[in-house]
Formats: sequence, C-alpha cells, structure tokens
Amino acid sequence: MTQPNRALVIIDLQNEFLASAGRYRILDSSKDALLANLTTLIPEFRKNGHIIWVKSIYDTKGGSQAEDSDSESPTGSSTLNPRTYLTRLAGTHKGKHPCCPAGSTNAEIYPAASALISDADTIITKTNYSAFKDTSLLSTLRAKSVKYAYFCGLLSHTCVLATLIDAIQFDGFKIYAVSDCLGWRKEKSHTRALGRMRDMRVNILESREACSEDTGDRVLSIPELYYVNGSIPSWRVQIALYEKDIEVNQIRLKVMTHPKPTRLPAFLALNHRGKTPVFIDTDSQRTTVNESLAILSYLETYYPQAPLLPPIEQRKHRARILSLVQETENLHNAYDTLEEAFFEARDSQKTTEFWTTIRPALLESLYKELAFWESYASKSTGFIGGCDDFTMADCAFYPVLGYMVRRGFEFDERWPGLQKYHTAVWARNSAKKAQPEGWNGKGKTNIFHGT
Repeated sequence: MTQPNRALVIIDLQNEFLASAGRYRILDSSKDALLANLTTLIPEFRKNGHIIWVKSIYDTKGGSQAEDSDSESPTGSSTLNPRTYLTRLAGTHKGKHPCCPAGSTNAEIYPAASALISDADTIITKTNYSAFKDTSLLSTLRAKSVKYAYFCGLLSHTCVLATLIDAIQFDGFKIYAVSDCLGWRKEKSHTRALGRMRDMRVNILESREACSEDTGDRVLSIPELYYVNGSIPSWRVQIALYEKDIEVNQIRLKVMTHPKPTRLPAFLALNHRGKTPVFIDTDSQRTTVNESLAILSYLETYYPQAPLLPPIEQRKHRARILSLVQETENLHNAYDTLEEAFFEARDSQKTTEFWTTIRPALLESLYKELAFWESYASKSTGFIGGCDDFTMADCAFYPVLGYMVRRGFEFDERWPGLQKYHTAVWARNSAKKAQPEGWNGKGKTNIFHGT
C-alpha cells in the first residue's frame, strides 16, 4: 500500500475553548458547525491520510496577549497594529486569565473530539501559539512524507493563524486551511484571519474537498466557482464556462441549510454581500470576481478561447451584444419582483390578494418586458444577438427564460420566437451541462398559473 502523503492537523480542540466552563469558549454556532464537520471529515480523511492532534499547555508566566487581543475580549484592542499582532502570534499566551494550564480539566481534549481520536493518530503538545514552535510537528510531517498539510481547529485568528504563518516558511508542503472546520469567538476577527490567510497564499477549502485524495494538485491548478444550484446568476456563468470548455472546481453552496454557507465568514471574505456566483482564478493574486455579468466579461477577457463576443473590429455588432447582456437585467428584475411578491404572499398567508390584485399588474409589467425579447428572438436567424453565433447575450438571457419556464411560464401564441430560441439553446451541450441539478421539467411551484 502506498504511504499517504496527506496530513490533517487539528489544533486545540480542548475544554478551554469548547466546554461551558472554558474561559475562552467559542460561539455556539461556530462550535456546532466545527464539531459536526470534523465528525464527518476525520474518519474520511483517515482512510488516505494521517491525523495529527495538537493541544496546548500554557505557562501562566510570560508570553503575549493574542488570545485577549484582536477584539476577542473586552480588554482587547480592535485597532492593534497588524505587525504588532503578528509579532505576538510568535509568542505564547499571557493574559489576565490562564489558558489551558497544565493538569487542568480545561487543558483536556473536549469529549466529543476525544471520541474521534484513533490509536493510529499522533498527539503533539505545544506551549506556544504556533504548533511548529518548539514541537515535533515539522519532524513528524517529514517522517510521514507529508506533501499536503491541512490545518483546522481553533482559534482561527491565533493558534491556527500562527501555525500557518510558520507552515508556509517550510519547503516541501502545500498548505491548506479547512474553512468550515475552524473555530472562532467573534466573526469579525475570524473574517480578518481568513483574509490574512489568503494574503499569505494559503489555499482555503471546505472539508468535503479535503476528503478528496486529488485535492492537493487540483485546487491549485484550476479556477474555483462558488455557485447555488438553480440560481440565475450562477447558471449564466456555468453556461459560459462550458461554452469555453474551462475546467473549474465547482463548489455548490446549499443555501437552504442553517447556518447559510453564504453568510459564514469564510464566504463573506470572498463576497461581502454574501451572494453567488464567485469566481476565483489561478493567477498568483488568486483574483476573485463577483457578480455574474462581471464574471462573463472577465472570462471573455482572460479566457479568449471560444469567444462569446464578436471581434473588436466589428464595433457595431459587439456593442449590440454588450447592450443585450446588460438589458437582460431588466427582465431578470421584472421576474424577481413577481417571484418575491408570490413568496411574500404565501408566507404571510395572503395568496388570494396576490392572485387577484398583485399578480396581474406584475405579470403585465413582466410581459411588457418579455415582448422586447420576443421581438429580438423573432428577428434572429439563430440566437438572441441577431446572428448564428451563440454569444455572451445568450449566456445572460437564457437562464432567465429557463428559470421562468421552471416556474410555470408557457410558450403560448404570443411567444413563438422565444419558444424557437429556447429549443435552439437547449440543443447545445453547454445548456445541457449547465442545467441545474434535479431540474427535469417544471417545478412544483407555479407562479404563472396559480398551482
């Protein structure tokens, strides 16, 4: 059997941070997600990787105050100079209250975490914030021929960050932080820590990705797309990616779960609005692009293969396509207004008022906008831009139309051009590949006909 070259380093899952009597207890929301994700990750990772547990024992004499800094306690400074703060991370705990003192219950590994430990695992004790400083961690990783090192645990802004600062200094490792297996006491400091990790070029991924043996090379060599299944903005980008045959690591966020992944600090560090899609490129800066239409433009600029815009020499035609791309937002907004009114009425048990009073006016507005697109489609020989070529305008428009069909829109005698257009786009491989998972036919919710 081949020796695993991956290791998961789990930092400070101790009573001090997780038990109700802990002096530096993390938020319940952070704790619950951390333990749930680790309970799934650890046994899966162990199948093809090493598990290394790190616990802290701090002398109450000397050291620094990072645990009480960075807004983590009432006495901590939220305006701490970054250089000063990073200097403190190179030290050990010093504060008004002891942390993980030797021989104490608080220094013991939290029971739910202890239950996940196997005899094959390695346990290392540290006395500084960094798990590398004055410990056997580095020699252990080298002895196990580890190439890919994944770090998780708590606190994200102190011990995990301090460990990562040291980890990136050593040759021979690819370094990862498992974002949904990090613990924190305040989201603001956690978000700041994630930003620092990104600045250091630490690769940030989720636990489900860390379970994959090929994660090490794959996530470094291809872009990432965070998306929501069935979302119009995400759908737009996915069609463009398939049209251009761009290999990408697609990370689905399930927004119906709690807490919403788009509201967690790890995602908010990517998009402060908490919205998808988010495209992360492979350049040295790990360029991050938000907003679907901006991503379409970015892809056309930096991935020019299979162009979705006419040549720059065709100024008038190119301008037409760009105008249509932006114009799709008019239809998108008109439909969103209808859908939002429907769900608001349903949730407030005012559906009768919606169907009799609100819906007719909103439908009239939507159909008035849709009439423009029927005109465009009727005049086109192929796709929406008035040409035989599939363009960026189709990437932007088709998901809006497709979403409406999913919600009950029907192609009656008013929309022959759009029906023909919808059929033409569906014949393309990109449309079939980008079709939202589980979307076969119309959905259960019919906004257009009241069922």
